[in-house]
Amino acid sequence: MKKLFILSGTFLALAPATAPANANADLMINLSANVDIFCHIYPPADSEVHVQDGRATIGQVREICNTPNGYDVATSFTNLSSGELDVGGGAYSISNGFSTRTSLAPAAQTLTWQLANVTLAQAEAPVVMRVVITPR
Repeated sequence: MKKLFILSGTFLALAPATAPANANADLMINLSANVDIFCHIYPPADSEVHVQDGRATIGQVREICNTPNGYDVATSFTNLSSGELDVGGGAYSISNGFSTRTSLAPAAQTLTWQLANVTLAQAEAPVVMRVVITPR
């Protein structure tokens, strides 16, 4: 009796479902979602940058922003007068310790950040980096 029950249960599961002759075969599903704006930047854990001979490797920085118009990244450095911030091969000028760059599209990327040709305001003072990401 038990084997017969399993066999008939399998048979019913494999049998194709039939629709009445007047049934509509089309199926439409409308699916929509609202996603909150999310922008975050993950710099290296150590915010102090060690400059030597006008250069420094900051390290890998992860930036994520889902806004369709892109985002701005503002970077400030204490004790830097001027120089260049290299972000993934793109060079951005540093003036009075501040640099900004714009992405015109959403992104989730990890880029290498470096400093080049920097001038310290005070030779013995540390350089500390702060970054802020803002949706456009």
